[in-house]
Amino acid sequence: MDLIECNGRLALNVCSVGFDARIGLGAADFKKLPLVSGPLAYQLSAVRTIVQGIHRPYRVTIDGERLPGEAFTLICACNGRYYGGGFNPCPDAVPDDGLLDFVVVPAVSRLTILTLIGKYAKGGAGEIPRIILRRGREMHVACDRAERVNLDGEELVDSELSVRVSAKKVNFFFPEGTHWIPEKRVRN
Repeated sequence: MDLIECNGRLALNVCSVGFDARIGLGAADFKKLPLVSGPLAYQLSAVRTIVQGIHRPYRVTIDGERLPGEAFTLICACNGRYYGGGFNPCPDAVPDDGLLDFVVVPAVSRLTILTLIGKYAKGGAGEIPRIILRRGREMHVACDRAERVNLDGEELVDSELSVRVSAKKVNFFFPEGTHWIPEKRVRN
C-alpha cells in the first residue's frame, strides 16, 4: 500500500489543508471543554471555521502544473476513498497504484460550501465543475502563513507543504480473490 509523505512525515490515508483540516483539527480544541465531545465538538469547530473565513491564499502545484487561482477553500491528497468520519471525495482512489488523488476546491463563499459539502461527502466531487480533481505523484502548497495540516488526524503546522507518494510502502495481505475496492473500479 502506498504512503503519503508530507514534509518528512507519513500518512496512510489523507493529507489535507484548509476548511476540512481546520474543522477536524479544531474539534480537538473543543473536546477539551467540559460537556463537549463527539459531534458537538465538530459542529462547534465548523461554526468557528465558517465565521473565521473558509478560504485562504494558497499557491498549489501538482506534478509541476501550477493551478489557477490565488485562494482555495480545501486542498487534500488522498490515498484512500474515505476520511473524516465518512467523507468520500475520491470514490475511485486505489491505495496501491503509485498515485495520489488530489482534490482542490477553489475559493468559494460560505453559502456555496454549504451547498457543495453534501455531494462532496457522498462521492460526487467529480460532478461539481468548480472542484479540481487530479491524480499524480506530488503536490506543493505554499501558504502566506503557517496553517494547520491534517495527516490522518495528526496535526502538522507549516507554511510550505511538499506532499508526495512515499518511496516507503506498507504490506497488506488479503484473502485470495478480494480487492481493495470492487473490481469494476480498479484502475489500470
